[in-house]
Parts: sequence; C-alpha cells; structure tokens
Amino acid sequence: MSYKIRLPAYAPPAVFGEIASMSRRAVYEAIARGDLIAVKRGTATLINVERGLAWIASLPPAQVKLSPHDRGKQAQQQAMQSAQVAADAQQERKAQRKKPSRKPDEAAA
Repeated sequence: MSYKIRLPAYAPPAVFGEIASMSRRAVYEAIARGDLIAVKRGTATLINVERGLAWIASLPPAQVKLSPHDRGKQAQQQAMQSAQVAADAQQERKAQRKKPSRKPDEAAA
C-alpha cells in the first residue's frame, strides 16, 4: 500500500525544514546563499516547496569516511572473520587426516 503525501506549494521556513529534515537555521542560511527561493507575503516568509526539494535532490552524494574508531572495529571484524576461516580450514585438514584410508589388500578382501 502506498500513500501519497500532499505537500503545500509554499511553506514557512520551519515547516519546510520539517519536510526537508533541515533545521530552521539551515533553511534561512540556504535562503541567504540563494539556494532556496523565498517570497514574502506580508510579514510571512514562504518557500517554494517543490523547488526546495529539487535543490536538495541536486546536492552531491555524501562522501562518508569511517572514523579511526570505526576503522578499528572494521579491521577487528575482518581479522575475526579471517581467523574463523583459518580455524575452519584447520579443522577440515584434521578431519581429512583422521579418515581411515583403505589399504589395497583390504579392498580386495
């Protein structure tokens, strides 16, 4: 089941911030930079919601880097996985060695 949310054509900065997951301050900073188009109706500041969301959609993708702490966790997880693979391989080799081999004389008998 899909729901259609009806967005207003124009919204005050606080409402646009909620729609776009931005703080009120970030909305005003974007207006000051010219990234968001705002109009005045009396004393009310209104933002064109469709254009504002298009601006957000045009932003470059986030470049996320792991912190040293997270890199340490990632390296630890990789080391644990490698150790598990090595342990599994060692168990497999031991199991292979323990299998009784059939001697040619016994096979014929």
